[in-house]
Amino acid sequence: MDKIYQEIQHRINNINFDTLWPGFNSYEFALYNDEKVCFETKEIPVTNEFMGNTSIKFEGKQIAIWKIEEEDVLDFDYLAAALVHEMFHAHQFHLGDSRFSNEFDGVTYPLESVNLSLKALELSHLSRAVIEETQEKKAIYFSEFLAVRHKRFDLLGPHANYEKGIETIEGSAEYITLSVLKAINIDAYNAHKNRAINYLNTLNEHLLDIRRTAYFSGAFICILADELAIDYKTEIVPGLPYNFDLISHKYAYSKTLDVPETVNPIVIQLINAHYENISKLVSDILTHEQVSKVTGAFKIKGFDPMNMKAYKNYVYHKHFLAMGTEDETAFVIGPLVIEMDGMDYSKFSAYYKIGGMQNDS
Repeated sequence: MDKIYQEIQHRINNINFDTLWPGFNSYEFALYNDEKVCFETKEIPVTNEFMGNTSIKFEGKQIAIWKIEEEDVLDFDYLAAALVHEMFHAHQFHLGDSRFSNEFDGVTYPLESVNLSLKALELSHLSRAVIEETQEKKAIYFSEFLAVRHKRFDLLGPHANYEKGIETIEGSAEYITLSVLKAINIDAYNAHKNRAINYLNTLNEHLLDIRRTAYFSGAFICILADELAIDYKTEIVPGLPYNFDLISHKYAYSKTLDVPETVNPIVIQLINAHYENISKLVSDILTHEQVSKVTGAFKIKGFDPMNMKAYKNYVYHKHFLAMGTEDETAFVIGPLVIEMDGMDYSKFSAYYKIGGMQNDS
């Protein structure tokens, strides 16, 4: 793992961070696997602090971390770009960026047919704007995207802030990923950008993954703002508006475009299939002959928002859940289902897991 660390450090040393975002600078990073952590010049045993690919406070510093999987050793350029993505999160935390979404709002986000039909339409306009090569055509499709987006957000109400927050925090970090790849490996940049375009522009179950979709839409909004010379980047301070609001307020677009509130029948099929799938995931655990149920007054202290799904008063967690009190934390490995007893999704009264209830405290 030390060799991988050195390969990544070499690439990061050659990046001009201030050209990526005003005030951005390199942060320290750690690589880890199931056994050990490689940080600076030392290797130490892995602890529960290291979960996922993210930014954490470690030894008094805000650092980027990445779990090394087999495929990572094949693409050092992408791994470097991904770590700079996580460094940007370290930067956001360090400077007190106040635009983070409440991840529990993802549980209550309305997967409703009109909203998602409009979302599919707006993402097709956004993708087309990225694909087009002339500034004139980019401007046309970006204007159409903005018109549909404003119509949809007017209908969506306060839930729109969940998307805006994810686009701002994760979307700008994904924009950083693409910017680094563009600087160090143009082929990898094009491949990564094209995957994101296909993700947004293909009408399938991805449409209902509001969080993941916002990574790419947020990145593309930043890219198009650069290409259309919209001045939106500023050093991060608490209290800034969301990126979408900053950019859309500075760009003149047609507010008279007719945006019908029609429902796409494919979207209805996707919504039905989505809830059927979650219902089965929950039912498979609740009705399993070896299921264990633990009751109590639990508080959620950590979870993987990319792999949680809500159904009625249950929430399915695929990978893990951290729960406990202010002073103690227990990690339960998924899959598991928690049972809510109210509208406060940070608390729950029972959880279900197949087999033993082993955890790491």
